[in-house]
Amino acid sequence: MKRVLIVVILVIWAISATGCTADKEVEPSSAATMEPSHAKDDEIMKKDRAITELKKERDALQDKVAELERELAQKSAVETTPICTSVAFEQEPLQEAYYDSYQKVEMPCYTIYIPLSWSYSLKGGELEFVDDRTIVGSTEVLTYLNRSGLENVVTNHAEQIGFEPLGSIVPISGIDIEIYQIKLRWEKPAAALDPNWKYDETRVYISSKPLGVSYGFYFSTEDESAETMKKIVSSFRLKPLDSNVR
Repeated sequence: MKRVLIVVILVIWAISATGCTADKEVEPSSAATMEPSHAKDDEIMKKDRAITELKKERDALQDKVAELERELAQKSAVETTPICTSVAFEQEPLQEAYYDSYQKVEMPCYTIYIPLSWSYSLKGGELEFVDDRTIVGSTEVLTYLNRSGLENVVTNHAEQIGFEPLGSIVPISGIDIEIYQIKLRWEKPAAALDPNWKYDETRVYISSKPLGVSYGFYFSTEDESAETMKKIVSSFRLKPLDSNVR
């Protein structure tokens, strides 16, 4: 009986010992299972850090590109700045009270007034007008264009639908000034996705043969009234250089 008890005790001890050993063997296995998880987390963190660094580099490059574009725009504006005339002229002063809801825009050789609700920017040395996020007009300085050159304007994808001399709406004397208004209807090429698209544009040219220049003012016919266009053009004044104005 004593021997049987001893054998039973030995069996229980052996089972217990085996269980302990098994438990001890499981622990390394569990640790081994955890190691890949930690390694995966580390790999994810490395990727996140790499992505963050790449985003910083991208932002830095975008800032650099924006800076270069500003420098290029400034350089372009300087290069396209016209040499103003030295021909003498006379002009009536602007009635500023009539333009109380307008703002003055200074260009190298002239000034104009545009509505306060408009914003403007320089694009290649020329003005671009924006009203409520819509581009409603622009300017262009060209070599002298006479009446015959403006009565029948030929350009790609546009049809001239109107021509009108505007007389002396700009009170400048002492030099010959011609003012013409033309209307164009722009259409997309036949291959365009929206062949029914059209854009009506009103252009006013203040031309002077003695100055050898035509100042062009372009407006969206649909977005702006004829009265607004005329008021803007009527505000045109050549820059009062000391050697120019009597």
